[in-house]
Amino acid sequence: MNAAPPYIVNDLYKRFVNPEASQRTCMRMSYAASFGVVLLGVTFGWFVGSINDVIQWIVSALWGGYTASNVLKWYWWRFNGYGYFWGMATGIGAAMVIPTVLPHVSALNSFPIILGISLIGAIAATLSTAPEDPEVLKNFYKRVAPGASGAPSWTSCAKTTPPSSRIPTSSATCSTSSWASPGRPVWSPSRSTS
Repeated sequence: MNAAPPYIVNDLYKRFVNPEASQRTCMRMSYAASFGVVLLGVTFGWFVGSINDVIQWIVSALWGGYTASNVLKWYWWRFNGYGYFWGMATGIGAAMVIPTVLPHVSALNSFPIILGISLIGAIAATLSTAPEDPEVLKNFYKRVAPGASGAPSWTSCAKTTPPSSRIPTSSATCSTSSWASPGRPVWSPSRSTS
């Protein structure tokens, strides 16, 4: 109930429906979203046979749908927003369908199946779409400094320089020359000629 209204109002309503919404309108939408989430929860509660079944599904099955995208975003530099979205969508879809298709498989045992489906969705979507802009990756690294394996060569300067100068500026530029392999962009530091 606390987490849903900001997502509904900020990420959906304000971004796609009414970008110029006033603060007062956003507050009213937040109240409406809170009420809707509570109503949905109460309605869902009437049809639940066992709270244990729901907890097992959330912890085992549904998290399987979230895991692939949330791990890949930290460790695979080629990963992009489309891969994240489709990894989550296929994982959540699999978490909804697997209990019906394979009713004899427990939620805990369905975790690897759902994780695999989510992983396939994330990888397929990532490789079938354009890579992220190198500037986006640089800004992400500058803010987070994740130190993932297979990171572009410009990330090595983070180990020897203070945070404010980790990303090359005018004295050293980074240019994308190619993608050596999926997930491993090649940045070659070069001195600026100006």
